[in-house]
Amino acid sequence: MLEWTTVVPAFLTAAVEWVEAFTIVLAVSLSIGWRAASGAALAALALLAAMTAATGGVLGLGLDIRWLQLVIGVFLLLFGMRWLAKAVARGAGLKALHDEAQEFADTRALLARGDWMASWLIAFKGVLLEGLEVWLVVVAFGLHGRAWVSSTAGAMAALLAVVATGLVVQAPLRRVPENAIKFAVGS
Repeated sequence: MLEWTTVVPAFLTAAVEWVEAFTIVLAVSLSIGWRAASGAALAALALLAAMTAATGGVLGLGLDIRWLQLVIGVFLLLFGMRWLAKAVARGAGLKALHDEAQEFADTRALLARGDWMASWLIAFKGVLLEGLEVWLVVVAFGLHGRAWVSSTAGAMAALLAVVATGLVVQAPLRRVPENAIKFAVGS
């Protein structure tokens, strides 16, 4: 049974990160093709899945996890504060709103100067780094019994929704209310 109080925040948090990862993969795909860019993304997702499975396995052993709760809690506090600070600064007009179209253009310009392997690594790194934030959220919510399944389901649903939308649109996902989501999740 899914716990919706875990699924929804995991979904929203993961969706923001997956949109950023998709923008990078889309830009790389225009440089080295969809097959190679997708391969880099899948390699990063496989590594993240292995990390998630290993973490879930450790949590399932019933070991003393207070140290893990502390470490994950500190990272989540740092990410949450960063998200909240950015959302407040953007809402106040002190910082420009996150622009997926500009990130897309910047990534394409960077790729134009590089080679195939560098482009592949950019896609891999983009998915891995954005996915690490998702992994932290999944693990943090998963530290509480059955919430492990709910947090993973929320993150996976967000990944599928972003990829499906992105493949249909085949453009940077500019209309995602990223600042509003970050403000809500960071609060």
